[in-house]
Amino acid sequence: QLTSKSLQQFFRRNGIEHILIPPYNPSSNGAAEIMVKLFKNRLTAAVEDPRNKEVPISTLISRFLLTYRNTEHSTTGKAPAQLMLGREVRTRWKLLKESREVQTEDNLPEKVRTPVAVQKRKYVGRKRQSVVGSIVYVKDYRREDKVTWTEAVVEKQIGRSVYLCRLKNGQLWKRHMNQIKTTSFENHEAQTSQSTNTRTRQPPVKCDNSKFIFPEINHNAILSKE
Repeated sequence: QLTSKSLQQFFRRNGIEHILIPPYNPSSNGAAEIMVKLFKNRLTAAVEDPRNKEVPISTLISRFLLTYRNTEHSTTGKAPAQLMLGREVRTRWKLLKESREVQTEDNLPEKVRTPVAVQKRKYVGRKRQSVVGSIVYVKDYRREDKVTWTEAVVEKQIGRSVYLCRLKNGQLWKRHMNQIKTTSFENHEAQTSQSTNTRTRQPPVKCDNSKFIFPEINHNAILSKE
């Protein structure tokens, strides 16, 4: 089957050079034979494990492949998945590492580092300052007709520009920096910004028919004329 016509045609179309090993000498194909041996041993151990009694065989195979492809190779020094994808795949083992490399601009790929530098040069927005522990006003979306501002205290920063704010009643709201105003602004300015530009919903006009006076019509006079 390894020398069939269809397989040879597949090799030619994809530019693959098919090299055959000498007969009855499996050591010539040692890398593939070791992989087969490793797979059989690990799969047998997984099947015989009592904890995997109700686990499908397909799941056990997927677990083995995930572990193997994300394990550092002794020759290349990198995991097969990292060589193929260009990055490390996030697994539970990665989470157990005490020292993890922090993603900075210095270790970013060149194709990513250049656009980031261009964005920094062109960025002219306001500087973000830490407001943790400060009393601020946050946008309140509880009213349907307009957006108001509610006083809160910034508990902690949970993102680059996202903060967790605690209201006076103890509720925690997640707000972006653009949805927060510090108390250095006047109260009336905080209350009127943007919310005043929101169109309020006017209640429907009710018509009271009792206020209208309709003239009385003499139906007998109309019939007599006809």
